[in-house]
Amino acid sequence: MALPDAMNRRQLVPGVSPWTAAETLQRTLGAADALTLGDLHLLVQVGYALTGDPGGTDE
Repeated sequence: MALPDAMNRRQLVPGVSPWTAAETLQRTLGAADALTLGDLHLLVQVGYALTGDPGGTDE
């Protein structure tokens, strides 16, 4: 199954968000390219890396 199809199917389970779907597919399918979206820490780390501000946001 293609990764986008697996992501969509995984999210049909009530309570499974894009973050959970990506995390489970990374491990179960070995999908290293499955991007984990919705992770609070990711936006802070990227914001810090780009701006030097430890309280970064999506904006």
